[in-house]
Amino acid sequence: MKLEKTLNISHESIYVHVYADKAKGGELYKHLRCQKKRRKRYGSGKNRRGIIKNRVGIDKRPKVVDKRKRLGDWEGDTVVGRRIVRNRHKGFLITLVDRKSRLTRMEKNDSKEAPEVSAKIIKLLE
Repeated sequence: MKLEKTLNISHESIYVHVYADKAKGGELYKHLRCQKKRRKRYGSGKNRRGIIKNRVGIDKRPKVVDKRKRLGDWEGDTVVGRRIVRNRHKGFLITLVDRKSRLTRMEKNDSKEAPEVSAKIIKLLE
């Protein structure tokens, strides 16, 4: 008996096609069960945030910093707030922690754009 070849198409591929059709002016999206503006993707697993250019990994920092023997080695982070207005997060928290003393400095920021965050970090370190 000869096996028939079947074409397997995932549901994600169908949604991609439907939304591409909508972008071209098509009307396939009108036949979707839920008429939401955008559908959350599941199963992709790919990081959609992008890659930071010239990024230096945490494993590349000097060994003396890992030992926490000296003051002045700061670690920073940005915390994104939960509140969303017009599909954008509102409220960001910039944190700096001295690795030896654990002294923590925090400042609220309205944007996560690099120039504004850099200015806040400089202000926190003064």
